[in-house]
Amino acid sequence: MPATTFAARVIDFHRHLRPPKLDGLGVQTLLPYRVPQARACTDLFYGKYFRDTSPRVFLIGINPGRFGAGTTGVPFTDPVSLEKCGIPNPFPKRRELSAVFIESLIEQWGGIERFYRSFFITAASPVGFTKNGKNYNYYDDRKLLTAVRPFIMTTMRAQLEFGARRDVALFSAPPWPARDNATSKRPARCHIGLRKKIRRVFLGTCAWHIV
Repeated sequence: MPATTFAARVIDFHRHLRPPKLDGLGVQTLLPYRVPQARACTDLFYGKYFRDTSPRVFLIGINPGRFGAGTTGVPFTDPVSLEKCGIPNPFPKRRELSAVFIESLIEQWGGIERFYRSFFITAASPVGFTKNGKNYNYYDDRKLLTAVRPFIMTTMRAQLEFGARRDVALFSAPPWPARDNATSKRPARCHIGLRKKIRRVFLGTCAWHIV
């Protein structure tokens, strides 16, 4: 039976998510949805804030990091943030800078419930990466980018079906790097079912792109 609510679609996506193959790159993947504690927390989180069918603006990050979504399964949300959302969890209460920033943004928007009625936070790659025990972004290595690009395109299209608004979305970085790094000023292009041209906007101290 097809998933009927936003929450059910997200949870079903996580249940069936498989990491891309990265043979020979020396890069490991972060997939918290295989961890029972993280899976339980994400089920509670999405069931609490997304138990409807309303479309939402997507805020799209890069990929999960070790101390945020790589632990909790909720993008831009560390264990402390998750407890502030009313989701108790067994994880060490270590802070992540991006989670602190998003907390501030949510507070400025009017609080957790109001924010999540309008927005859904995710990542271009729902799977995180590490190398030599440290966070690694998919654009840090051209070979990694080439390996994960099909995975990113496929999973992003799937995520849009949760209930994305198609008139606007926010990116915390280009969908893929222009030239040789993600800070190039050349306009990036997006081909995942949203508007094509991207312009830069700023929320607090974080550069975002609105499409």
